[in-house]
Amino acid sequence: MKTRAILATAHAVLLIFAICPAAFSQDDGTSVRERLSQVHLESPGEVDSAESRLWEWRFADPHLFREEGDDDSSTGPATTTDAGQSITTASEWKLYTGPYLWMADYHGVTTIDGMRTSSTERFQDVVKKTDFSWVYKVFLAKDDWAFLFNAQLFRFEDDAAIPGLGTIDITISQAMVEVQVAHRLLQVPFSSEEGGPGLDLWGTVGNRYWLFRTEIDGPGAFPDVDEQLDWLDIVVGGIVRLDVFKGLSIWTSADFGGFDIGSRYTTHFTSVAAYRISSLLWKEFPLNLDIYGGYSLIDVKWVSPDGRDELDFQMRGPIFGLTLNWEF
Repeated sequence: MKTRAILATAHAVLLIFAICPAAFSQDDGTSVRERLSQVHLESPGEVDSAESRLWEWRFADPHLFREEGDDDSSTGPATTTDAGQSITTASEWKLYTGPYLWMADYHGVTTIDGMRTSSTERFQDVVKKTDFSWVYKVFLAKDDWAFLFNAQLFRFEDDAAIPGLGTIDITISQAMVEVQVAHRLLQVPFSSEEGGPGLDLWGTVGNRYWLFRTEIDGPGAFPDVDEQLDWLDIVVGGIVRLDVFKGLSIWTSADFGGFDIGSRYTTHFTSVAAYRISSLLWKEFPLNLDIYGGYSLIDVKWVSPDGRDELDFQMRGPIFGLTLNWEF
């Protein structure tokens, strides 16, 4: 019973850092002027001008605008590039990668063998007890497909005085690793201006892996403890990217999962504004640097099969980071 109580205390101080453009797709040999003459502007609100409709056609399929004598070569449909970049060809790989700082508070309830404890830890308290931390994310995209990787690794050290026994040392290790695949569902430019505003919508599916390890080292005959809990969640969600103007974009991602396969449920929400601060162009290998800031939240509830053990916690707080961007 005493060991269970100590485990409950250890878990209570768990500190976790934590439009469809096919309408004009037929190639019937008509010229651009003939196509424009077929546009009927029933109201000023339907379309601002024939020029904007022309841009919609060009975005839908550049092949439609080859006039006699034009070069037939094409690199494919246009896509939106990373933050601050203009519409470009879809044949490029895009890599976004870099570390970040999540200033997260922890709010949670831990139940071990039916004994329930609650804990709230502020970010400044987390920092004081952190022995090791590593956070990193990767977003690799080509055409309408992308691969996402996000990892958070932490180790916390603390001690607790047990009356009549002395001081015990508590080490808590925590890892969260996300791997997802994304597919672009929608891409809408709001302007024909190069580098102008636009919107991308991605659907995501993947896994989120959790690991918690608690080690307790006590004095004398006090029994040492080394217990580990881990599980794998299936998550589905989406990403919305809004290019506000050249150099500034807003990224919002959300997913949910668990489905009683790993945890009872899990959600992850993040929204950040990213701004390009430099562009160091190498020959055929451009390197760009973005800074971003925003807010992130993770909510998880895990329950053991017998219902006697439970982790129900939420991490939330501001997030800041640097992203190196390559196009190759």
